Amino acid sequence: MQQMTLAEASLQAQQVEVISRMIEHMIERHHEEIDDHDLSVIAGLIKQLSSNVAVWLMTEEEKRGEQ
Repeated sequence: MQQMTLAEASLQAQQVEVISRMIEHMIERHHEEIDDHDLSVIAGLIKQLSSNVAVWLMTEEEKRGEQ
């Protein structure tokens, strides 16, 4: 994985939150259904963004533990 900065990790975490809120809004407010393809794409995006942040956090934790 490419090196990330704190700002990039923060942005990706915020993107996961925004996507999650959009889904909630679509379902709760508009009672829209999300088709299987769209749901798969959204899930893949959330998985990628959140795993990037998780890896970054674990790497930072390891670095701080070594100091």
